[in-house]
Amino acid sequence: MKGCECHNHSEEEASQPTWHACISAFSVQRSITVGWSNTGRQARHAAKCNVGLLRNPENETDESISTGFSRLSAHALERAAAIGRGLMTVRATGITFMTLLRFALGWAFWLSTCSTANAHRPFIEPAQTPGQVLECLQLEKAVPLGDPVRASVAVYGSLTSPDEIDVYRFTASSKARLPVEVLVPVRPSNRDFRPGLVVISRGDSPGDGSLLKLPDGLRQRVIPPPEETARRIFFEPFSLEKLYRGREALIDVEPAGVYYLVVFEKDHRTGDYALGVGEAEDFRDVPLGGTIRNVLAAKLGLVGGRRVPLLDLIGLFLFLAGFVVGLGAVTVIDLHGFLGRRSAYWTEATTRTHKVTKPLIWVGMATAAAGAAIYYRESGLSGVATFQAALAVVLVVNGLFLTLRVSPFLLAREREGRAGELLPASWQAKITVSFVVSLVGWWGSLFLLAWHIVFLR
Repeated sequence: MKGCECHNHSEEEASQPTWHACISAFSVQRSITVGWSNTGRQARHAAKCNVGLLRNPENETDESISTGFSRLSAHALERAAAIGRGLMTVRATGITFMTLLRFALGWAFWLSTCSTANAHRPFIEPAQTPGQVLECLQLEKAVPLGDPVRASVAVYGSLTSPDEIDVYRFTASSKARLPVEVLVPVRPSNRDFRPGLVVISRGDSPGDGSLLKLPDGLRQRVIPPPEETARRIFFEPFSLEKLYRGREALIDVEPAGVYYLVVFEKDHRTGDYALGVGEAEDFRDVPLGGTIRNVLAAKLGLVGGRRVPLLDLIGLFLFLAGFVVGLGAVTVIDLHGFLGRRSAYWTEATTRTHKVTKPLIWVGMATAAAGAAIYYRESGLSGVATFQAALAVVLVVNGLFLTLRVSPFLLAREREGRAGELLPASWQAKITVSFVVSLVGWWGSLFLLAWHIVFLR
């Protein structure tokens, strides 16, 4: 989201479509896995265990993270338990299969009965959100949210440019005290990302902050990001998500009051965030399709209108697919060759196996080369690509030796009925050197790709 033009817009122009869903990627019901137990009593007991997104203001311990996760109704849990008992009668090929099956069906069942459950309503920052910066705040372009007094909201968004801010708006239906907090998904790209929050409301006093230039009649409250120390991490055990905790605060809202929430990063860093507002739980009229869409978007990081770099994705996928196919085949045939040095059985097995692995190695090499050409289309031979290209040349020459010299020799011995005889020492020496070159070349290229992704990408 880039650019900013300071001129007025109507509320109609500022309105954006909202996505409402039944669960959030970071806010899901832990008791589902227990709800598929053998008895309804165990299922009802499991419903008492909840996990939350925001900390309870009255309790400062991590165990009190409890605002906004759902409880299944007794009727829904009885249905879950009945299905669980039915699943236990199925004869499967192992407990792992049955566990995964119950887990998948539990998710599907819970989503289908989400009208009986309560949790944070996730909201994905829409792609058409106008880009704004601190120096040019336009409240008329704020993205509207639902009323967090009636139903708490979890906003998943991102700041994609250094000077960007995200602005949201809601209207309170009644007087309440709402908790707010900006959390950050734990990932390398967010390691130094520490967003803060500004709450804007109507009032004569200037408030307790001066970060933004506001018109008369508005005041601001600045909720700064956490200090430059190690941040606490909140782990959500069901979705397996980790989030850096932010600085939680309570805001007082009045009936029919309009409030604006501004997410910013004081050091102009970019990253993803999850903004939690409110603690009330209400999931009536929430569509299942929106649930699935929002969960996928949040888990995959597709928030804030982020575009998928399709060519980079295809190139890297083909690059890795080439390593999977080619390196897998190389490992198999090299292991056969090593065992065949002193064994007639493995010598014959090597002769037969190489008929399959030889074409797979070439397919893997061609696929990796195609992926590299797409992935490095802009940088060319810069960085590690230079070394990977050199290794590729060595692997091609080595592959030609194995294909044009070693393979015909092995096939000729097979036609003569000598496939089970040990190879001459001279041939074993040549093949051993070729296998070592192959392993070093393939594994070295894969290591360089990992280096590029971690250090240079």
